[in-house]
Amino acid sequence: MAETTKVPTAKKEQDIFKVLVQRYVPYIPMFVLVVLICGILAFLYSRITVRTYEITATVLIQDQKKGMDESKMLEALDVFKGKKIVENEVEVLHSRALMRQVVKNLGLYSTVTQQQGFKKMDVYSNAPFYIRLKSLEDMVIAEDVPFVYKPDLRQVVIEGKPFPLNQWVNTKWGELSFISNNNYNPPAEPVEYTFSISPVKTKEEKLIKSLEVITLNKLASLVTLRLNDSDPKRGEDILNELLSLYTKAEVEDKNILAGNILNSVENRLRFVVGQLDSVENAIQRFRSNQGVIDISQQGKLYLENVGQYDKQLQDVNIKVAVLDEVEKYINSKNVSGTVMPSALGVEDPALGTMITKLNDAQSEYDKLRKTTAEQSPLIVGIRDQIDKLRPAIQDMVTNQKRNLQITKQSLTSTSERYTAMLGSIPQKEKQLLEISRQQSIKNEIYSYLLQRREEAALSYSTAKADSKVIDAAESSEKPVSPKMSVIYLASAIFGTVLAALFIAVKETFNRTVLFRKEIEEISHVPVIGELIHVRKADPVVYQDKEKDFAVEQFRSLRNALTIGAGKENNQTIFISSAMPNEGKSFVSLNLALSLAALSKRTLLIDLDVDHHKVSTHAGMDGKLGIGDYLTDGKNVHDIVHKSALHPFLSVLPFGTLEHSGVEIGGSEKVTDLFRVLKTQFDHIVVSGGAYSLNANAQAISQLADASVFVIRHGMTPKSALLMLTNEGKLEGLKRPYLVFNDVRKRGWMKGGYGFGFGYGYELKPAF
Repeated sequence: MAETTKVPTAKKEQDIFKVLVQRYVPYIPMFVLVVLICGILAFLYSRITVRTYEITATVLIQDQKKGMDESKMLEALDVFKGKKIVENEVEVLHSRALMRQVVKNLGLYSTVTQQQGFKKMDVYSNAPFYIRLKSLEDMVIAEDVPFVYKPDLRQVVIEGKPFPLNQWVNTKWGELSFISNNNYNPPAEPVEYTFSISPVKTKEEKLIKSLEVITLNKLASLVTLRLNDSDPKRGEDILNELLSLYTKAEVEDKNILAGNILNSVENRLRFVVGQLDSVENAIQRFRSNQGVIDISQQGKLYLENVGQYDKQLQDVNIKVAVLDEVEKYINSKNVSGTVMPSALGVEDPALGTMITKLNDAQSEYDKLRKTTAEQSPLIVGIRDQIDKLRPAIQDMVTNQKRNLQITKQSLTSTSERYTAMLGSIPQKEKQLLEISRQQSIKNEIYSYLLQRREEAALSYSTAKADSKVIDAAESSEKPVSPKMSVIYLASAIFGTVLAALFIAVKETFNRTVLFRKEIEEISHVPVIGELIHVRKADPVVYQDKEKDFAVEQFRSLRNALTIGAGKENNQTIFISSAMPNEGKSFVSLNLALSLAALSKRTLLIDLDVDHHKVSTHAGMDGKLGIGDYLTDGKNVHDIVHKSALHPFLSVLPFGTLEHSGVEIGGSEKVTDLFRVLKTQFDHIVVSGGAYSLNANAQAISQLADASVFVIRHGMTPKSALLMLTNEGKLEGLKRPYLVFNDVRKRGWMKGGYGFGFGYGYELKPAF
C-alpha cells in the first residue's frame, strides 16, 4: 500500500514565509509610509492626551484574625479596643461617606483649568487660587467660567467684576472664597484660565470609580490604595486626606464609647458620695448624742459575722442589679448608639464573654451603618449575630438571677439570726453597728466606682486608631497613561495590519484577473507569453533592433507561436479576447510587426466588426477591406494594402463601410479568401472581435492554424474566463494559447514584475 507523503513542518513554515514575502515585499514602501502616518497620528494623540500619574498609599489594619497581637500592657490600657476585619475595612475605605468628606475638605468640587495648546489641563498644584463655598447647599453649577488673575492687586476678575482673595464674597454661584495658593508659579507667557463648580456627588462618584483598594493576599492585613490623577499633588492630597479621615473616625468612635462610660460612672459616683456623706454624718451625730465611744468584744464578734453576711448579701444585690441592667438592655428594642452595661462582678465567664461579643457586634453594626447601606451583606450578617446573642444572654441572666435569689434567701436567714443575737447588745451599740455597716458598704462601692473611672479615663486619654499608615501617598515618577511605548508599538502594528489588509482586500477580492496563477487555476490552456504595461500612447511598440523589454516579450511570443514541434505550421494566427478593450488590436499589430521583422511576408487582417482598431492603428481607415469584399464584390488585390510600418507587412482592413451585421463565419467567400491569402503570405495575423460576444469571431477561429486568447491584467473578469472555460469555448479553439497582456508592476518597488513578487512570472531587470 502506498504511503502518504508527509510534508515536513519546517518545509511548510518555509513555504508560508515565502508566500508572505512574495505577497508583501513589493509593498515595503507602502508599509513604511502607512506606519509612518500612524506614528505621526500617535504622536499627535500623545500631545493632546492628558497625562495621568498613579498615586499609591499603604495602610496596616490590625485584624483580629491576622498579624500579631499588641503587648499585654497596651491591650490593658485600651479597654475599649475594637475587633476589625480587613475585608470590612476595605469597604469602609472605599465608602462614599469618607470620599464625600474628602471632596468637601479639599474643595474638589471646584476646578481651575488652563488652556495648553489643543487641550485643557486641570491645574491644582499650580493653580493661582483655590475656590471654597461657604454653603454647599446653595451651590450653583458653573462650567468653564473665564477669569483673569491679577497677582499684583491680589484680585480675581470675573465677567469684568473684581473679587478680592481670601475673603468671602457674594457671586451668582454662591458665597465663595478665593484662597490664594502660596506655591503658585506664574507661567512665562499669558494663559487662559477658567474655573468650574460641579456637584459634590458628581466628583465623589468619579473618585470612587477611580479609587482602587486592594489587599496583597488573604493572609496579610496590609491594604494598598491606588488612584490615577493628572495632577500628582492632588492625587497625594486625596489619599492622605482619606487616610486621615479614616484614622480620625476610628479614634472618635473609641472616644465616644469611653466618654459614655465616664459619664455613667461619674453620675453613679455623685450619688454614692451623697449616700456616704449621709452615713458618716449619721455616725458623727450618733456618737455625739449618745456618747458611744467603744464597743465590747462580743459586739465586735457579732458585728463581724453580721457584716460578713451583709457583705455577701450586698454582693448578691449588686450582682442582681447588674443583671437587671443587662436584662433591661437586652429587652430594649432600640439600642443603637448606646453602650451596653458592664457585667463586672458577675462570676460567670461565659456570660461576660457573651456580653463582650454582643457589645463588639453592636459597635461594629453602629459603625457600618454610617458608611454602608442597610441591606448590605455585612450589616445583615452582624444584625443576625446580634439577634442570636440576645436570647442566649437572656437565658443566662435568668439562670443567674434564680441562683442569686436562692443565695440571697440563705444569707438573709443567717443574717437575721445574727441580728437577733445582737438584741442582747445595748440598743445604742446596735444602732451604731447598723450605721457603721452601711458606711462600710458605701465605702466599698465608692472604691469600685473610682477604679472604673480611672480605667475609662486612662483609655480615653490613650485612645489610638487600630490602623497604621505604612506608606503615605506618593505618585509615580513617570506618567502611567498614555504609555507612549505601547501606543507607538500599537500604531506600528495597526499600520502594518492596515497596509496588509488593504493589499489582501485589493488583490484577493478583486473580480478581475490580476495574477497569472489565477489564469492557470481556471484554465488548462497554456499561457505562452506575458506583455508588460506600456505607458506610451502609440500602440506600435515593436521596432527592429530595439532592446526594449516590451519588444523582447513580443519576440518571445512570436517564437513561442512559430518555433517548436508542429508550430511551424502556425501560418494563420487568430487573436481574440473575452471582452472588448483587452488589447487584441495591440497584440495583433505588434505580433505582425515581429513576424515581418523576420523578412516574412506578413498580413494583418482586421475582423473586429464592431471597433476596427487595427485599421485605425495601421493607418487604413477609409480604405477598402473585407467588408467591401463581401458586400461589393471587390477582389483581393483591391483590399490588401501595403503598410508603411514595415516593408514586409500588409494590412487587410475591415472596409470603408459599416458592416457590423455582415456574416463572416461560414461564408464560402471568406474561406476562399483565406485559401488565396495563404498562398501569398508566409504569416497571417487575424484580429477578431470579443470571443464571448461575437459569433463571427467564433466562426473565423476555425479557419486559423492557432488561436491566441488575450487576457488583460486588471480588466478581464474572472467570471468571464471561468464561463468560457466551463463552456469549453477556450478548449474549442484551434490550438489555443493564452497571452497575459498589460501586466503592471506590482507594489511600489522598482522591478516588481516577476520572480514571485509580481503578477506574472517573467522578469524585468531592475536596472
